[in-house]
Amino acid sequence: MFIQNIKNALGMTMIYQLVLCCASILILVCFLPFAGFEFNTQLYIVSLTGTLAFAFSVFFYYKETGYLFSPYIMFYYAFFLFHFGQCFLILLPFDYDYFVFERFNEKTVINGSIYTVFSLIIFNLGALVSNKRKPSFNGSLRLVNSDPQILRKMGYIIFFLSIIPAFYISLQETIISLMHGYNETYSNPINEFFVFVFLQYLFIPSCILLLTSLKKDDYKANVVKVIAYMYAGILLVGGGRTEGIAIFLTLLFYSHITGKKFNKQSLVKLGLVLGLIIILIPTLANFRIIENKSFSSFFSELQDSIVSNPIVETIGELGYSISPLYMTIDVIPDDLKYKYGESYLASIFTIIPANLDFTGLFSQYNETAALDEWLKNQYDMDFGPGFSMVAESYYNFGYWGIIVIFIWGLIIGRLLGYADLSHILNNRLTLYIKLVGLYSLLTFPRRSSIFFVDQITYLVLSVFIGVLLMRKVKEIKTQTIGDNHEDN
Repeated sequence: MFIQNIKNALGMTMIYQLVLCCASILILVCFLPFAGFEFNTQLYIVSLTGTLAFAFSVFFYYKETGYLFSPYIMFYYAFFLFHFGQCFLILLPFDYDYFVFERFNEKTVINGSIYTVFSLIIFNLGALVSNKRKPSFNGSLRLVNSDPQILRKMGYIIFFLSIIPAFYISLQETIISLMHGYNETYSNPINEFFVFVFLQYLFIPSCILLLTSLKKDDYKANVVKVIAYMYAGILLVGGGRTEGIAIFLTLLFYSHITGKKFNKQSLVKLGLVLGLIIILIPTLANFRIIENKSFSSFFSELQDSIVSNPIVETIGELGYSISPLYMTIDVIPDDLKYKYGESYLASIFTIIPANLDFTGLFSQYNETAALDEWLKNQYDMDFGPGFSMVAESYYNFGYWGIIVIFIWGLIIGRLLGYADLSHILNNRLTLYIKLVGLYSLLTFPRRSSIFFVDQITYLVLSVFIGVLLMRKVKEIKTQTIGDNHEDN
C-alpha cells in the first residue's frame, strides 16, 4: 500500500529518474573515486555514465509527455551538447584536436564532469515534476487566449516598430563583421541607443506573435516567415550563428506542430536542414573571426568543416561551453568564497536598463550579475570566456548548487514543456510563450541567470502586459459605446 501511494504521488517516470540518479551516485561517487583508475579511464566512465543518463532522461520525459520533439526536449539537447558535448566525443572513434580537458588539472575535470552528469539528471527531474501540475489560467490569460485579434494587433504594432531597427542594426553589424571581424561588432556605437536595441530585440517575438495569431494558411503568415528567415540569414552571415540557428529551429518547430505529421518528404527536408546547421556551426565559428573576409575564405572554411567531419566539429565547438565550469571550480572555494545566491539576486535588479537608471542604484548590480566579465577578469583574459547555468550554480553554492539546477528544471519544464499539444494550440498566448521561449532560451545553458531574466522580462512579460493593456482599452471602448447607445 505504501509503495502504491508513492507511485501515485510521484508517477513511475519520476521514480525511474530517481533510480537513475541513485545508480549514477553508486557509479560516480561510491565506486569511481576508490577504483584506482587512471585519468583517461575515469573520464571515459564519467562520459559513458552521463551519456546513458541523458538518453534515459529523454526517454523518461517522452514516456511522461508522449512528445519526442518539443521545445523542452530541444532545450535539453542543447543543455547536453553545451555542457557534455566534449565528454560525449570521448566515446566516439573520431579524432578531435581541441579537447578542453587538457587545459585543467585532472581533479577539476573529473569533479566538474561528474557535477554536470548530476545536473543533467536533476534538471530533468525538475521538468518531470513541473509536468505533474496541470496548467491553470487566470481570467485575464483565458480572455487573451480566446481573443486572437488582440494578439494580432499587438503583433502588428511591434512588427512595424521593430522591423527597421532590426534590419538596420543586423545589416550594419554584418558589414562590420565582414570588413573587420566579428569582435568589432561589440563596439558598434548603435548599441548605445537602448530604444533601437530593444526594438531589435522584439522583432522575432513580433513575428512569432503574428504567426500564433494568424491562420496558418493566411498569406500574411507566409510573408512573416519569409522575412524572419531573411533576418536569420543576415545574422548567420554576420557571425550571429546561435541566434540565427535559434530562429530557424523555432520556425521549423512551428511548421511541424501546425502542419502535417512527419512523412518521408518532411523527414528528408528536416535532415537537410539539420545537416546544414551541423556544417554551418563550425564554419561560422571560424569564419566570423577572420578580419578580411571574402567568398573564397568562406568556402575555404566550409570545405575544411566538411572534410574534418562536421558532426564532430559541431559537437566539439558546442561542448567547449563546459570550460567556464572548470575555470570556476579551479578558483572556488580555494581562492574565493561561494557567493550564496549573490548573482541570482543581482540579476533580478538588472531588469531596469542602465540607460533608464538615472539614480545608478540598480546599475551597480550589472557587474555582480555579469559572470562572464568576472571570469574574464579573474583569469586576465583578452576575450570573453562566457559562462553557464551549471557554472553559476556552483559559483553560488558549490555542489549544493544542484538544488538550483532542480529549480531551473521546474521553471524551464513549465515554460517549454507540455503534455497536451492540442491544449497549447488552442491557447495562442500560451503557444507564443512556448515558441518565444524556445527561440530566446535555447542558449541559456551556456549563459548566466541575467540572460534568463532579460529574456523573460522583455520578450514574455512586456508583451503579456502590453496585450493585457490592449484588452483593457478594448473593454473600455466597448463599454463606452454601449453606454452611448443606452443614452440615445
